[in-house]
Amino acid sequence: SFSRGGYNSVIFIIEGSTRLSLNSVSIGSNVTSFGEGAFQGESYLTSVTFDEGSQLNSIGLNAFQYASKLTSKSIPASVSSIGEGAFGYTSALTSITFDPSSNLPSI
Repeated sequence: SFSRGGYNSVIFIIEGSTRLSLNSVSIGSNVTSFGEGAFQGESYLTSVTFDEGSQLNSIGLNAFQYASKLTSKSIPASVSSIGEGAFGYTSALTSITFDPSSNLPSI
């Protein structure tokens, strides 16, 4: 869900969806995956946070590609796969932090 203009909204990420010009997103604990290109081209996106107990298990191909203002990212322990180019062309990205109990077998 995200809040914009005082309204709380639920966002469903659909492959090839229209860009929303988001600057921050809070992902609910029941979201299990980001589809291909979920946040691709969201050039204003600076923050993505996950609710406690996140069940996210996969980040799709090019999920954050061209999210050029995203500076850091923490990956929940539940993530077991990250698609190719997921963080491609994120020129401001300086760190990606993995939970110590990460389920990710390889990068």
